[in-house]
Formats: sequence, structure tokens, C-alpha cells
Amino acid sequence: MAQQFRFLKAYESGNTSLVKKLIDDVDPTLRKNRAIRIAASKGFKDIVQILLNHPQVDPSAIDNQAIRKAAKGGHTACVRVLLDSPRVGPSDAIKGAAEGGHKDCVRILLADKRVDPSSAFIKAAEGGHIHCVRLFLADKRVDPSASDNYAICAAAYGHTACVKLLLADPRVDPSANDNDAIGGAAEKGHTDCVKLLLADPRVDPSAQNNLAIRDAVYGDHLDVIKLLLADPRVDPSANNNYAIWCAAEGGHVETVKVLLADPRVDPSAQDNKAICKATEKDRVEIIKVLLTDIRVWYKTLPKHPLIKEAWSRSVQTLLLVLDRLKIGQRLENVLRDLFINESS
Repeated sequence: MAQQFRFLKAYESGNTSLVKKLIDDVDPTLRKNRAIRIAASKGFKDIVQILLNHPQVDPSAIDNQAIRKAAKGGHTACVRVLLDSPRVGPSDAIKGAAEGGHKDCVRILLADKRVDPSSAFIKAAEGGHIHCVRLFLADKRVDPSASDNYAICAAAYGHTACVKLLLADPRVDPSANDNDAIGGAAEKGHTDCVKLLLADPRVDPSAQNNLAIRDAVYGDHLDVIKLLLADPRVDPSANNNYAIWCAAEGGHVETVKVLLADPRVDPSAQDNKAICKATEKDRVEIIKVLLTDIRVWYKTLPKHPLIKEAWSRSVQTLLLVLDRLKIGQRLENVLRDLFINESS
């Protein structure tokens, strides 16, 4: 038992000489061949080789965990040693290598005919591992448009270099899945990815009822919003002016200002939903901004010729009008606090 414990400590710590000394006096296959699985996961190549030379050790234990762990950790030398064993099945190992961005491991595994690189390519794109993505694109077994062009959609989550590389491949369609790539990039605020996708004529930023700008507004990604507003295909008033009331509800002051500057946006839409949402959330700064737009006034209060005049005269005149026209009590209180504080 003592020898077995010393052996465990030896392979866990990378003590090659002690492993070599003890291996014939212990059982190296205990706990489902834990020794070779741990040594491979830590990159102890010489210990892995010693264990492979033992006739009872199974390097394919637990669904070839040894080579999968070695590849995921980027332990190239261990991967090479394990690939030399006919008992090892390396097919799934490339996923871990791709996920970790270990290009040397990916290159070695791609050279093995037993390896299926298709799903591993997506892992590389998801992680933005540009060198691995290049290797996969050069492999004839890889289709970058697989799974409805999921790779570019995944890369659009902030991996600009990968997006650029994939856009240059004629097999890739960045408008797939109803322009999901630009929608995802806008949602997460990845400005450079949005810029690249907007420059591709195949991409439609107004897809799914202008989902890209609606998601950008929801996340308060101001640079993305400005980019999208500069594209004539984008309609910021889509979905009954969702963008302005969503920004108002979220308290996104600068976004509200940018949207108000666009003549297509109507801040009074849906019975002044924008200022109502701002009032519900006590967004006083948003209310201030919205009240600079005359369209909001005319729908916040009953249409009356005194409103414009009161606005131009003074706070006290305005409050008189508010009293006489009797708007909803909660909004009245907000307005009173707002203008009294400004005048004091």
C-alpha cells in the first residue's frame, strides 16, 4: 500500500525516475487507469511513455480521456506519444485542442485520419482562435457553412479577426439564419464586428424587424447604435418605436438623445410610452430629455394652445397649465419636482 501511495505521488508530481523505479511493484491501472490520465493531463510526456510501455495500462480508458486531456491542455509532446499507440482513439481530442486555441495540437491531430475536425472547427471560432480557424479552413473535411453558418455567428461575439477571415471564405454566408451574426454582434456591443458585417453586401442589418438596433439599444451599446443609424436600411422606429421607449425605460440618457436626433423616431408613439416608462422607473434625467421634444408635450397633455406658450414663458406658467389641464397625478408630481428644482 505504501508503495502504491508513493507511485501515486510520483506520477502526480512528474517524478519520472520514481515512476520508473516503482512501476513493476505496483498496479498502474488502479482507479480506471488514473495514472496515465493524470500524467497526460499535466503534460508529463516521459511518464506517459513509461505507462504506455506497460502491457496492462489502457490509454483509452474513460473514452480516451488521456489524449483528450493532453490536447485540451496543449501538451503537444504527450499528444504525439499517445497518437503512436494503436490503442488510443483520438477522434474527439481535437475539440479540446480547438477550444483551448492550441494550434500545434490541432495541426498534429488534423494529420491523423481518425480525427473528425468538423465540430472542433466551431469550438475554435467560438473562442476566436484565429490560428486554429485558419488550420481548419485549410482542411477539406471542414465546411465553414455547416450548422447554418454557426461559425461566423459564434465568431461575431467579439472575435473580429475571425469574422474577417470567415467573410473572406466564399462558402460562408454571413446573412444565414436571418442575419443572426450581426444581430448577435449588436446585442453584445461588438462594434468592430458590426462594422465588418455592415460592409458586406450580403448582410441585412434590418432583418427580423430591425432586431440588431433593438438589441443594441436594449444593451445600451451607443457606438453600435450610431453605426446602425448611419445605415439607411436600418429603421430605428421599428416595432412601434421600441428603441426609444426601451432606452427610456432603461435610463440610457445618451442613447435617448441620439435616437431623438433621428427624424424617423417618434418619442410620443404608443400614447407616449417612452415618457410613461421613464416615469414608472423614476428616470428624471430621461424625462428631462424627452420633454425637450414638442411631440411628447402634445401627447403628454391634452392638445391645447396654451402648452407651447407656457413652455416658452416660465416654470410658473407651465405649472398653471398643468393644474388646469389635470394630467395624470404621478407624471404631474414628477414634472413639478423637475421644474421647481430647476427654477430654485
